Amino acid sequence: MNIPNLHSVKIALAQRADATPPASVADADQAGRESACRVLVVDDNQDGADLLAVLLRMQGYWVKVAHDGLAALKIASTFDADFVLLDIGLPGLNGCDVARQLRRMNRQHPQCLIAVTGYGTDEDLQRTQEAGFDHHIVKPIEPAELNALMARSITAMSVSRGARERA
Repeated sequence: MNIPNLHSVKIALAQRADATPPASVADADQAGRESACRVLVVDDNQDGADLLAVLLRMQGYWVKVAHDGLAALKIASTFDADFVLLDIGLPGLNGCDVARQLRRMNRQHPQCLIAVTGYGTDEDLQRTQEAGFDHHIVKPIEPAELNALMARSITAMSVSRGARERA
């Protein structure tokens, strides 16, 4: 996995539509936890997952990390993530199986599943779509691409949430 240069990574602060931006990561970890955009990073490449988590936290996201599919499902049972950045080639329970199980879980709000993987063939894209992923990014991650994707997804989730509240 290519590890991005820390100076080149710029991921915009993402917030839930009804939230006030936290003043700091510490604020997000305390009273502001409910307002910070929540991200679950799942990758068996521990260094890559941890680096991505640090970069997301620096931008104000509330992030949890898992290094295998079973750990991801355990975290997801108590951490209602807005985004799940999920590797496909996980040991044991693969990323597609994790995505299917996440889609079956009862969610209070929409969740965006993003395949972040080294697999990029047309067949791989079809497989992730069938598993319930919203998006598919081939590693190495382009920070601008991830930033734009998350921003569009936040907007879509906000519209969806607003429509449900009006119904």
